[in-house]
Amino acid sequence: MRRLKINISYWVKYIFLFILLIPFVGISNFQRIAQLNGLSFLNNIISVLWYSNAFIICIYTMYIFLRTRKFLSITCFLVVCIFSFLFIRTIISNGSGLRNILTFILLVIFGELYVYKTKENFLAFVYVINTFVFINFIFIIKYIRQGGLYYWSIREQRMWKGYYFLGYDNGFIIIILPIMCFSLILYQKTENKKYILMIIVQVLSEIMVKSAAASIALACFVVFTILQNNKTFIKLVYKPWNILLVYFVCFYGLVVLKVQYIINRVIYFLFKKGLDTTRWRLWSEGLEKAERSWIFGYGYKAETFGNNYLTPHNMLLEWLTQGGIVETVGYIVLIYIVLRQLNKYIESYSAKILFNGIVAFMFAYMAEGYSMYISYWLFLLMLLAASRLGNLDYIFNCK
Repeated sequence: MRRLKINISYWVKYIFLFILLIPFVGISNFQRIAQLNGLSFLNNIISVLWYSNAFIICIYTMYIFLRTRKFLSITCFLVVCIFSFLFIRTIISNGSGLRNILTFILLVIFGELYVYKTKENFLAFVYVINTFVFINFIFIIKYIRQGGLYYWSIREQRMWKGYYFLGYDNGFIIIILPIMCFSLILYQKTENKKYILMIIVQVLSEIMVKSAAASIALACFVVFTILQNNKTFIKLVYKPWNILLVYFVCFYGLVVLKVQYIINRVIYFLFKKGLDTTRWRLWSEGLEKAERSWIFGYGYKAETFGNNYLTPHNMLLEWLTQGGIVETVGYIVLIYIVLRQLNKYIESYSAKILFNGIVAFMFAYMAEGYSMYISYWLFLLMLLAASRLGNLDYIFNCK
């Protein structure tokens, strides 16, 4: 008779991470539901958890630094510099969202010092995020059967309908893409079929929220994954400068040259129906504001666009309006370093999958906003994993 073996160390880490990450996963709709139903104490509990868990991360970080005298990797240090600058710029401009910025800084350092330290830590982390995704999936099914979830939209000052628990549709991409990449890598390394189940739930979650940005992200990721072993594709696409060049060409065409107006006229001529022009107006306003403060920007959540939107719904414009050319250059250098590191290992499955996920994110947020979502820290950890791919492979290959 087989004995049931329980890995105490793993489950302690799982429980620790689960409690630690609760206020950092972006459960925005849960907080709105709590407010609508007179359960504001739940929102208060999450807020208290944020401060206590941030304190725990700070203590852990100081302990590791004092014990090992180890400095951060270049990628992690660059992320910390970008958001430290943004934090200072936001204080000067009296912007909001300082807690989000601190979350990004704290969790990327925590990822550097804890998540990618051992195989067991990484597995516990992936399983915790997948647990949140599975809970969210159950809520999606429940609300779809009920016809949708109603909650109060502060921005639009009216009741809104959705199917989400962990956050808005577009914010959910930030959770799904990194964890999908990690799950695929784990499946390739272990051949354990439970990761296939995780991936199915992740993909269904993306499809069921019916988001245009989610569809773009998924389509881009799937196409890249299908072609990732093609030699011509590898030579042309898996090059940092090629990806950045294509990204800037798309940005210039959409935002500066406004080729979407030509597309709109063609569609109207053919179908007598125009496209939604909300984002075009946001892009124009974002470009105008970026030109007025192009060096240092305005700060995090310091400006509104259009009908009280907190973002111009374009990743590059967000960098320019938040932190000006300082933040933009910082991000370009960061992404270049990450993609260059992946290019060194591009023959490996892990490098290709992470490369696909990063590019899918970049192009999905060509027409979306990302920075307002607290769960953006998970994408930062994906960048960190990509830059530390050699170490990630090491913790899986070591006995």
